[in-house]
Amino acid sequence: MGRVHDGIDAELQAFLERQSMFFVATAPLAADGHVNLSPKGLDGTFAVLGPRQVAYLDLTGSGIETVAHVRENARITLMFCAFDGPARIVRLFGRGTVATREDPAFGELAARFAALPGARSVVSVELDRVADSCGYGVPRMTFVEQRDRLLRWADSHGDVGLGEYRAERNRESIDGLPATDGTIRSVLLDELLVDTDALSARTGWTIKDEGACKADVCVPLPIDARTADGRVDVRVLAERLGMPLVADEGHGLWALGPETAVTGKALTSAVAPELELPDADGNPFRLSSLRGQKVLLVAWASW
Repeated sequence: MGRVHDGIDAELQAFLERQSMFFVATAPLAADGHVNLSPKGLDGTFAVLGPRQVAYLDLTGSGIETVAHVRENARITLMFCAFDGPARIVRLFGRGTVATREDPAFGELAARFAALPGARSVVSVELDRVADSCGYGVPRMTFVEQRDRLLRWADSHGDVGLGEYRAERNRESIDGLPATDGTIRSVLLDELLVDTDALSARTGWTIKDEGACKADVCVPLPIDARTADGRVDVRVLAERLGMPLVADEGHGLWALGPETAVTGKALTSAVAPELELPDADGNPFRLSSLRGQKVLLVAWASW
């Protein structure tokens, strides 16, 4: 018997987080636009943020329909089905917002999810209706495992390759709605010592104890990169991140370009490369089977 809930309580949250996949539906405002329905999987990519708020980690792929639709009209529905156990369908209706990697809020939001390669954005949804139904027409199916092909593909491209891919393939929806514009932005400065909050808001790079950080990449900075009052020397930052810095001395202006990530000073991913070796019993063991756990690797040679 279906019913409408006041919000997501503990029992409903447990059901949602137990499902191995869910579906996301959006549509453009145009009457002749294409309705989109996307399946979402992979552990650690969905989170309940509150009784009437959820979010999921959006990974880089060939399509960008959901992001384009949400940015145009915010309408979005998530659906969860029970493929084993008691039959049940839960639909979460609401209004969505998108935080891409370039948005200052992305780092804090993405920290709620598993650190997966290829993270493109976080889609957050303020819910206006939470409802379930019987689901008697949904077949029983046995879950085998999550596919890792998308993660391996993203890992092989690295941050630079993924950025180029998104700029080329994720600019607009199939109906021509803008999603990510693919524009490479520069930042105009009137001084070379910049407040850290302003730097983060304009470039996406946050200054932390471990260095300059964006998403899952952190680049160490020398001591002289930061002043006593907490500002950052853009000249040092530009050198470390491979960011072009062009001066117009006549007008007292500088243009700081995007990081090139070709200097070799930044890791392209926080995910270790795949490693497969026989275990003590001779069975193949893959490092990726420990994804999401803290792992200490000890390497040694017998010669």
